[in-house]
Amino acid sequence: MRNNVVTFRRLKVALGAPLRATRRRGHGIHSPFAFDFVRRVIAQPCRYYVYETMDSGGSRVRGKLMRLLFRLGLFFSPAEIVTEGDVDSRLMQALECGVLESGKTVDGRKILILAPGVMASQETVAEIASAGGVIVWLGMSAAARHRQQVGCQVVDVGHGMLFRGATTAVYVGYHKLPCQRFDVWI
Repeated sequence: MRNNVVTFRRLKVALGAPLRATRRRGHGIHSPFAFDFVRRVIAQPCRYYVYETMDSGGSRVRGKLMRLLFRLGLFFSPAEIVTEGDVDSRLMQALECGVLESGKTVDGRKILILAPGVMASQETVAEIASAGGVIVWLGMSAAARHRQQVGCQVVDVGHGMLFRGATTAVYVGYHKLPCQRFDVWI
């Protein structure tokens, strides 16, 4: 029975791929903040000049994550970057480069980066969310249980938006945002 459940979940994820792909460009997203976030951070159509240095000497997947973290730093300009677990130093450099490129920092705003396989405590999620921070889950396992845990942690907060891909999720904890979840192609 367990094998059938796992197969059904994999089929559900595979069938949801076209919907995630269309949302990657902003189609079907009606929230102005979510649309702007998807267009400027998740699916930025233009290449930044720093992408050339990020793409050299690394895998394609790591390059995509580095570009995403660079755009997150550029978009949010956090005053503090917090990590839990063993996060690759090149990924952290990309995020810091985005913050420096923005030329400003927002007082009190934090970005929490969670390494693959690390789940934040509910207290940590609540603290980051109450400060209007951002949480990034890197390298999530494909197991539906892990993806479900990410969604449950965020729903308990009561506000903010979760943008969830197959292996990466980004939670934006602004107080003015309703509690919504978007499955997008990250």
